Amino acid sequence: MTNFNIYSSKFGQSTDDLPEGEVNLYLTNERIQAVIDSNTNLVKLTQLTWNNITNKPGTFPTSTHSHSWTEITSKPSTFAPSGHGHLWGDISSAPATATRLPTWSEVTSKPTTFTPSEHTHTIANVTGLQGALDGKEPTFTKNTAFHKNFGTTTGTVTEGNDVRLSNARTPTSHTHGNISNTGTIGSTANLPLITTTLGAVTTGTFGSTANTFCRGDDSRLSTNLSYTTGAAQGTVTSSTGTNATIPAATTSIAGLLTSADKYKLNGIAAGAQVNVATNLGVTAGTTAGPVVTSSTGTNVTLPTASATNSGIITTGNQTWTGVKTFNSLITGSISGNAGTATALQTARTINGTSFNGTANITTVNWGTARTLTIGSTGKSVNGSGNVSWSLAEIGALPNLSITVTGDWNDVLTTGFAQGSSLLNQSPGSSWRFCTVQRHKNSAISQTMIPFGGEDIYQRNRVNAVWSSWQQLAFTSSNITGNAATATTLQTARTINGTSFNGSANITITANTPNTLTNGTGLTGNNFNGSAATTWAVAYGKQAQPVKVMIVDYLTLGLPQRTHIQILH
Repeated sequence: MTNFNIYSSKFGQSTDDLPEGEVNLYLTNERIQAVIDSNTNLVKLTQLTWNNITNKPGTFPTSTHSHSWTEITSKPSTFAPSGHGHLWGDISSAPATATRLPTWSEVTSKPTTFTPSEHTHTIANVTGLQGALDGKEPTFTKNTAFHKNFGTTTGTVTEGNDVRLSNARTPTSHTHGNISNTGTIGSTANLPLITTTLGAVTTGTFGSTANTFCRGDDSRLSTNLSYTTGAAQGTVTSSTGTNATIPAATTSIAGLLTSADKYKLNGIAAGAQVNVATNLGVTAGTTAGPVVTSSTGTNVTLPTASATNSGIITTGNQTWTGVKTFNSLITGSISGNAGTATALQTARTINGTSFNGTANITTVNWGTARTLTIGSTGKSVNGSGNVSWSLAEIGALPNLSITVTGDWNDVLTTGFAQGSSLLNQSPGSSWRFCTVQRHKNSAISQTMIPFGGEDIYQRNRVNAVWSSWQQLAFTSSNITGNAATATTLQTARTINGTSFNGSANITITANTPNTLTNGTGLTGNNFNGSAATTWAVAYGKQAQPVKVMIVDYLTLGLPQRTHIQILH
């Protein structure tokens, strides 16, 4: 029997996993199918039975296993069972009641004496006991709130220190007598309040009868006055209150002219001269001067002040001459330059610089600071000092003529640089132009060109590690497509041992070291690619049918490969 282990690509495996030889041969699915199609003596898995398996052992030890009763064939219809027992529930067609009573010896767990000695039973052994106990209220003990849990939901009780017992509560709608919870009494406004015989507050009325109120504008509240004359005094009477007596005039107090004094005046002859005092008064003026009034003669108007005459200060415009000296403050607006305004009485600051008017000043700053942004950098500016921005702050490129010394590995800033014969320079010792492009600290690129030359080199620095310099290709601008120098490969290569540099076509010889051999069971020439060949199945020397058994291990839950056995 020869085994062919076939690994199909559909299982993700290759025939290279196994060595080739007489047992393991590399066969494709097409070759296997060709063998199957050319041989009619094949047995498929679906046709394989125990009877058509040849060379099977007559007996063999089986591993420990079990079978269900239905899987056992040719079992006896009856047999004598060994001694065993069955539960009552396992017996089909069992009678609902016993056909005889048990004997005393058959009764188990019976008491040894009667009346039975003291003993116990579990709750489960007493019919209905557990249900009866479940319906009873547990025994009450202290601090258990009658076996109700403390809480805030239905079926719980409130503890004595529950914070809700002190919370403010909005009362539900209610009344106190005829006072509503909004404080209203009745529906009519501007009425007085009275109490009923029971002391309840209610609304009263205005009127002129008992138990009514008098309004503030009641005409009865007016006081009518009258006067009663007398020889020595007069009396002013009040209709609602106390009367007042007006005394007679004396040399020290004002009063009424008595009848006696009147009698004296009547004795003065008509036309008699009496020394009468002249009383003067003043009537205030505005744009004109005030008026001095006389109780016995002509009034006089005081003149207003002018540039030529003295007079009164009025509310109108006036022009004065002469020096005017004031010993106290002058309030109000003053037009024109003040004679003493050579300095401010209190010095003030302008943008932080002191100023009193005696000299010119230059302020130390411009006032409120403002942010001036150039590029992407903003700075506070108020004129108090110089403010500058670096090229990096405004996003400008550095000086294009920077000359570096030392090591090109240290040139990490974006911009342009130049240098000669430095450490880690691109090939060559002449002066170099170098363009640096930087992305944060993680990626930096340098491109270097010699002065007056055409060689271009480039390298990168990633995570602080520089790559080697790589020369970039340089071609003239009139070359398109394949490079002008690509007529041959720089280094010739061999293909299956035949040299090839691209300058001419070649013919590849057979790859003898990798020749495919037909192995045992196949006839025909070995295959190395030099010519076509055909393999035929001719296993063994005896003329007999060849049987191929194909087993797909996937159907058996084994590793994914196809196993072919050629039976002969």
